[in-house]
Amino acid sequence: MPRSSFAEIDCPIALAAEQLADKWKFVIIRNAFNGMTRFDDFAAQLGVASNVLTKRLTELVEAGIFEKTPVQNDGRAVDYRLTAKGHDLFPMLIFLVQWSDRWMKKKGGPRLNVAYGETGEPVEPVQVKTASGVVVTAKLAKVSEGRGRNPMYREIKTLVDKRRLKCT
Repeated sequence: MPRSSFAEIDCPIALAAEQLADKWKFVIIRNAFNGMTRFDDFAAQLGVASNVLTKRLTELVEAGIFEKTPVQNDGRAVDYRLTAKGHDLFPMLIFLVQWSDRWMKKKGGPRLNVAYGETGEPVEPVQVKTASGVVVTAKLAKVSEGRGRNPMYREIKTLVDKRRLKCT
């Protein structure tokens, strides 16, 4: 039977995908980082059906990425605002901007410029670095089980090693 949820998989990537992996969620979060808070504004800017937007906003609230708060002096209106958990997604969004500009180039240059607000200094490309500043690529990284004992990586390694043995 095909898997419909990653919620019960003890893997950090699967768990993040469970909460984030949807094209609408990414652009809703993008808009929130740009100050958008109201359902009607999300709907108008995104051109998304209201039932789809309602479902995605509800999922983002349930995941703790957004909080839903009533608007004062308007009994029906609510604001959807990023929580601390939501704000922690900022580097991921900047990475997606940079990745898209690298691999899906547009004539005329980057679609967005990201800079430090106080000085206007451009941000550097998002990279994975060691504590001493060494850039770590996928080929140089070593992934192993953490203290939380995630067996997923051991299972992946076992399957990959089996395949390599069959191919030699």
